This record gives sequence, structure tokens and C-alpha cells, in this order.
Amino acid sequence: MNRSIFGIDASKEEFHVAVLLNDTFVTHVFKNNFAGFREMIKWGKKQVKDAPKEWLFCCERGIHSYPFLVFANEKGLFLWLESPILLERAQEIDCKKIDGSKACIIATYASRFQDRAKATTLSKDLLDELHLLMKYWVLLIEKEIELDVLCKEKQTVNSVTEITKSVIANYETQIAILSESAEELLQEAGVFSED
Repeated sequence: MNRSIFGIDASKEEFHVAVLLNDTFVTHVFKNNFAGFREMIKWGKKQVKDAPKEWLFCCERGIHSYPFLVFANEKGLFLWLESPILLERAQEIDCKKIDGSKACIIATYASRFQDRAKATTLSKDLLDELHLLMKYWVLLIEKEIELDVLCKEKQTVNSVTEITKSVIANYETQIAILSESAEELLQEAGVFSED
């Protein structure tokens, strides 16, 4: 079955999406949070004719893609989280051929290998637990970004700047702990046991 292909390059703050349409790419950038995912679905509906549940989303497996993993499972979307090693190998080959972002390379990879695409699905209990972890993860990142912007925008006195930097460092520590917890949760559940 040929599906509409969405390649995704997720980072801490952003979600780069490339849709492969007749050998060309349409790209857009969204926030890497649940509001950004809803916006991406609305945007995607303007790009392709089929329904979102018929689309194939491909993304590199890792902490930055886990908020979308939660969203995709809750909405019944087909998300293929692929091994970073396989995508890196494809990127080495395709970078010479594709003038575009990593999301374009991932979309090309997914198109080429869509016959072996496997949806990453979570049990209800695992989804509930991961949802809570990712909700906190996204919230901490948003607050960290707000503080960082505030610190850079305002010419604050040194004591306020130092306190803000200390709070940001604490957020980074908590984000790392949540990231590790999410990885352990998925590994223990055997979600990525085929690698």
C-alpha cells in the first residue's frame, strides 16, 4: 500500500517535517509539543488527499521523537521509529543526491523502504506512563526556553542572571532524568527489541 510519506526530524524545540509529493518535498517546521503536532496534522491535510490515519510518519528513534510517539499512538497514526544507525547510513548516501533537510532524507528513506515499515505501537499502560513523562519533559523544555530567552533579552542584574542560569541548569538536569526514564521504560517494555 502506497501511503503519503512524512519524514520527521525532531529536535528538542522543533519538529521539521517533509512530505514527499511526486518526487518533490514540501517542508514545514513546528514546535515539538502536542500543540505543534495538531498544527502539523492540519498542515498535512492541506498537502495530501488521504486521511491522517493512512499516512506513514517516519522519524529517528530517540527522546526528541517520543512526544510524537505518544501523540501518534493516541490518535491511531502510523509512526515508524527507525534506528538512528540505519538512518545515518542512508543519510551518508542520500546527502549527495538530495538537496534538503534531514527530514527530506528521512522521507526518502521511508519511501524507499516503506514495505518494511513497522508502526511503533504501545500498550495502554505504557502509553499512559510515557504520556505523563513526555508531558513533564515538554513542559520543562518550554520553561527552560522561556527563561533562556528572558535572560538573553533583558539586561538583568548579575544576581538575577546567576539565579536564572541556576534554574536553567536544574531544568536541564530534570530533562535528562526524564529522558533517561523514558528510554528505560521503552527498553524494559521491549518496544525496540528488534535492534
